[in-house]
Amino acid sequence: MPILLSVVGIVLVIAGLRNRITGGDPSLVSLLKQDFTGSNPFWKWAAAIFLIGAIGYIDELKPISRAFMVLVIIVFLFSNQGVFAKLQAVFTSTPTAAGKATTTVAGNAITNILYPKGNTQ
Repeated sequence: MPILLSVVGIVLVIAGLRNRITGGDPSLVSLLKQDFTGSNPFWKWAAAIFLIGAIGYIDELKPISRAFMVLVIIVFLFSNQGVFAKLQAVFTSTPTAAGKATTTVAGNAITNILYPKGNTQ
């Protein structure tokens, strides 16, 4: 629990220092809103993981709970092929003349959060 709270605190501090909590494009608030109200909301995954974890506290159902948890993780990774498409885009980026790799879809998402527009140190 302390690690989770530390990660949340670090994200809030970085977003605050970069003025990205409510301002900017995209802002932290707009990204969180999209996670909970988008086409595939996060709360469905969170509810599934919570229920499967709760079933795991019953000793007789622990193996079934673990099997379903593995299934949920596999489905989460393979759904919409987003994870592997972004990883492939990161590894297939080509270097430019300046020596930097060209930004990809995943690189743009991280850059937009960490750096304001036009400031990509």
